[in-house]
Amino acid sequence: MKINKTNIVASTIALVLWGANANAAGYSTMLTSTSGAANSYAGSAAGSHDISDMFQNAATISNFDKGQFVFSLSYLDLRIDPDNVKVNGSSTGNELEDAGENAFVPALYFSTPINDQFSFGLAVNSPFGLATKYSETWAGKTESYENKIETFNFNPNISFKVNQDLFLAAGLQAQYAKAVFTKIPGATGALAKTHGSDWGYGYNFGLRYNLNEDIKLGLGYRSKIAHKYYGVTNAPGIGSSDVPFKTDTPESLTAGVAYQAKDNLELAFDVTWTRWSRLKYISFNHDSNSILDSTVGFKMGDSFLYSLGLNYDLNQKTKLRFGTAYEKAAVNTYRNFAIPVSDRIWASTGLRYQLKDDLALDAAYVHQFYKNATVNTAGATGVAQNTNIYGQFKTRVDIYSIGLKKDF
Repeated sequence: MKINKTNIVASTIALVLWGANANAAGYSTMLTSTSGAANSYAGSAAGSHDISDMFQNAATISNFDKGQFVFSLSYLDLRIDPDNVKVNGSSTGNELEDAGENAFVPALYFSTPINDQFSFGLAVNSPFGLATKYSETWAGKTESYENKIETFNFNPNISFKVNQDLFLAAGLQAQYAKAVFTKIPGATGALAKTHGSDWGYGYNFGLRYNLNEDIKLGLGYRSKIAHKYYGVTNAPGIGSSDVPFKTDTPESLTAGVAYQAKDNLELAFDVTWTRWSRLKYISFNHDSNSILDSTVGFKMGDSFLYSLGLNYDLNQKTKLRFGTAYEKAAVNTYRNFAIPVSDRIWASTGLRYQLKDDLALDAAYVHQFYKNATVNTAGATGVAQNTNIYGQFKTRVDIYSIGLKKDF
């Protein structure tokens, strides 16, 4: 039976858009590929996995002389436990069990050669997301109750094969973002919900170079994407008001190397810099009902993710993957209750099983160990000078991912 590639791509794009509404917790999902997750994304810049590596480096699609389709579905099990919460030094006596929101996060990739030199690739995924939810009775409700950011990223790419060793690529990004911020301002006592949506646009570049038969180098850059929301805040008993606000999803740069140590053994290392320092605060200045005006402070810095991976061919059908990574948190001196992030260590494993010559199944498991974090709003932007909310957070993340790769 002949498979219609256009129908497959169209159907799966619809599934990605439906599934992304579930939301990924944490502002950066890092759930863009099953095969990449199994290596903690080591080897993505050099193209160690499949065409899903185009998200980190679009030049990697020139490595494939056939059309390829990849679909990944990841389940994020996120647990955020606030503890020892105090307001102005007094214990609240009301501890939450879990403020994290679990989610399914899909991703789709398609690539095909155009001719001997050019290849086309399309990535559709949800690279940024946020989902934290507290109770209406918890002590920090005046600063954070429920927060959601969803992104749907459409990224067509063109890769050019300069010669057998050097590949260059460029792409465009069209990103749809939805944001919801909810809290209960002390001055109103009402549940104030601010929501908005926006399209933003950016670009990306990639380079891959084969140093020799065993060593591959890769470099990928993704630009920032600015979002200007024209939202609205609804507060029962107070009314509604239009409110403009803006955020940027950050630019990133990934560099990596993959080394074929033996016929059945590959080692890989990647480092990714993300410019989270763009996110300092979000201001909500309403057209009316200024009592609802507020500022959410983040004061983030830039982050680095260092990944190390190993791929081992157990036999002709089975490839085993292992990985570990260390990520320095993008927080300087102040954490926000919406994103109580901290330093983390990744431990990952997975496999690829070749079902047929042109069809493979991927599976991955990732556990992330987070350093315990402290949130202290003293001196933070947007927090009343006479209010100091303190809390300690324990975070745990488990990721289960499955994917399919089809060659045409």
